[in-house]
Amino acid sequence: MSAHAIAHLERIRELPPSLLYPHQADGVAFLISRGHAILADDMGLGKTRQAIAAMNIAAPEGAILVVCPALLKLNWRREIRLVDPAARIEVIGARVQADGNPRWVIVDYDLLARHAERLRSAAWAGVILDEAHFIKNNSARTSHCLKLLGVSSDARAALAGPAQVYLLTGTPMTNRPRDLYNLLRCVGHPAARSFIAFAQRFCAAYRNDWGWVTDGASNVAELNALLKEVMLRRKKDEVLDLPPKIRSWVPVEIDSATARKAQRAFAEWFYAADLTRPNNKTFLGRLVKLRLALHKAKHAAVAERVRDVLATGSKAILFTAFTEGLKRHKKTFGEAAVTISGENTAEERIAAVDRFQSDESVRGALRKKQPYRDHFIRNDEESASARPSPHSIPSALFRRSNF
Repeated sequence: MSAHAIAHLERIRELPPSLLYPHQADGVAFLISRGHAILADDMGLGKTRQAIAAMNIAAPEGAILVVCPALLKLNWRREIRLVDPAARIEVIGARVQADGNPRWVIVDYDLLARHAERLRSAAWAGVILDEAHFIKNNSARTSHCLKLLGVSSDARAALAGPAQVYLLTGTPMTNRPRDLYNLLRCVGHPAARSFIAFAQRFCAAYRNDWGWVTDGASNVAELNALLKEVMLRRKKDEVLDLPPKIRSWVPVEIDSATARKAQRAFAEWFYAADLTRPNNKTFLGRLVKLRLALHKAKHAAVAERVRDVLATGSKAILFTAFTEGLKRHKKTFGEAAVTISGENTAEERIAAVDRFQSDESVRGALRKKQPYRDHFIRNDEESASARPSPHSIPSALFRRSNF
């Protein structure tokens, strides 16, 4: 480790004690010491906060780029503010005001092509790729990310991009080593200089009449040893410093004309109402109408979040207050999810619970419960709920979230 990295590591001790759990401080130290690294902790162990803290220490000057799924852009903005309340932030493509001369720029994968010229021309001090498994396949999105990180088409050329590059993913991929190849290219690992050589060594690659078949796995123990050089992965049962429950909001930007119209109509009615003559029946009726509009607008974002949970190998429970939501989510997840509601008999509910607990093909449970909650997601001991309001529209409240 260089003296430069050691000096940065000393700054971890200067951080407020409440900012990081011990395992997160270890993760920050790992990222700083490697410079180019993959943080692959289980969902809920705080990869977001670790990456922000590490970047603030290792790259205190210059601009930082965060590339993440669209669903998580506002959550990144929120988490950066929690670490540094004075941070200057721009969220590309979001309806939030950008700060002048931003230190942090947040963009989703789908907007990389539209803003390619601007993003590639900037001299980034650091880049964070969240949900980095998004670039496991060869695609235009992957190509944009590789160029941002200074990864040359010449596999033997040195990286020419930012000094700090952190890839975050909670999805284990060692059962299909080829999914790791692009991630290893991003961090400059020598094992990723040639895909064919990598595939022959770690993917049990062979040729048939159509070309190379690379969806297997071989020499897994050797691959795991190589990954330890650039990747840190901890599971929840290996981390002993977490409290029993952590809750945090995951905000979602609502991009629905119907939901915005319902929001505006409710606010106009509420402010014009005579509060000296309350009418609870009218109020609740209008509130339910607003909540239903927001509920429908959040469906795609919630479904995407559940898919991320399922991709980690965990099972998920999603609660909704609306029958319409139960049916829509059931249509999305099909036989991979069971439904539990008041329409089921006691025997049907017990059978659904038994299937969820014992059938590995059933990854989710959809339950209609609690009329004054919109969505609730639980990942083993994780959970999430949402309560929309006319001014703040969060999608999920997580017990254990990315800090």
